Amino acid sequence: MFALVRVRPCQRSRPRVELATVASTASRLTLANSVAPSPPAPSPQGVGKVMRHAGWLSLVLVVLPLFGVDLMLPAMPIFGRELGAGVAATQATLSVFALGFALMHLILGPLADRYGRRPCLIAGLVLFTGASVACALAPSIETLIAARFVQALGAGSGPLVARAVIRDVYGAEGAGRMMGFVMAFFGVGAIVTPIVGGLVVDALGWRANFYVAGGYGALLILLAAALLPETMPARLPGSARPSYLRGFGVLLVDRRFIVVAASGCLIASAMFTWISGSSFVVQNVFGRSASAHGAIYATTVAGFVVMSLLSARLAPRLGSYGLLRVGSVIAAAGGVLGIALGLGSDLTLLAVLAAMALMAVGHGFTLPQSMAASVTPFPQRAATASALFGFLQYGCNSVVTMLNGALYDGSARPMLAIVAGLTVAGALLYALLRPRNN
Repeated sequence: MFALVRVRPCQRSRPRVELATVASTASRLTLANSVAPSPPAPSPQGVGKVMRHAGWLSLVLVVLPLFGVDLMLPAMPIFGRELGAGVAATQATLSVFALGFALMHLILGPLADRYGRRPCLIAGLVLFTGASVACALAPSIETLIAARFVQALGAGSGPLVARAVIRDVYGAEGAGRMMGFVMAFFGVGAIVTPIVGGLVVDALGWRANFYVAGGYGALLILLAAALLPETMPARLPGSARPSYLRGFGVLLVDRRFIVVAASGCLIASAMFTWISGSSFVVQNVFGRSASAHGAIYATTVAGFVVMSLLSARLAPRLGSYGLLRVGSVIAAAGGVLGIALGLGSDLTLLAVLAAMALMAVGHGFTLPQSMAASVTPFPQRAATASALFGFLQYGCNSVVTMLNGALYDGSARPMLAIVAGLTVAGALLYALLRPRNN
């Protein structure tokens, strides 16, 4: 009996020890989680405020390069004549802009992942504003080319940071939808800015266009300084900062990035071929005015705007990969139609516009969804992925712009051939090597 009495307390003591051990372990886990957790979620009111600011600021930031490219399109033949430059030298002001824009992405992307979105954006905007004034004061085509390169370095900060902020705030689920709306707004800006540029150059001369660009940069500095919070995700204590070069290497070997980005950039460069050559085709080949060019160019961009809005609606249902497949086929069809019409004996402006409009419709699917799909799988490298995408896009743009200027023969056929080659290459690349999961 005595043995039984002694055994029973021992049997009962084990559960007490086990419960105490569980309670101690739970308390240690709670303490550990309180020391190194993910950052606490902000209040719903705070989230709403951040998303509202980030949403509309991303709209005005992503159109910044339009003030360096589209706004200047009607002025290019005019300042080329006034500065005594030929077509190739005049188009060099656009190709060096694309080159500087691409290089800035390589520089600024990893810095924005390391030091934050906000300071990198403001520094880039200051550079853009100052260089725009320098462009307006340029006495020669050589000085203008140099100032345009610096202007492009600053312009790269706008869309780069906008894409990273969208990924920070809206996450993987909402990035594709939001990017569709952003690119639709970009398309509206691409319609409006050439028209404004044509009106400004007709009324005030080509130098006024660069003052307009500088004014827009100054406005963005004020808005970013006053309203944009830092959206870069917080890092766990003791976690290493991302390596400057390693991030690029990780992305370049990942099919989710490189295939999506390369196919999207090829089709984007086809659109840029039309952008860079449209003023010469419309004004020099078909004899229309600078103001008329803006309106004619806008008709081709309208399809891009509509499809960008539609892609925003369809992204939750079809996914970015599905929309990329559809858009790349449509863009390639427009490219093939353009070169088929171009080989005819009597090429008309209406035929060129029809082919370029169809290409732009496909581009309205491919650009926003390739941007979103190339960034969303990499939340800790969102700015680096955005930077590498921009570098590939505008690096290719720089090459095709120089090629377009070198092959220009007084007709639209070289431009149409380049557009066809780029769109077909982009569609084939995505069809053969696309990632299998969305």
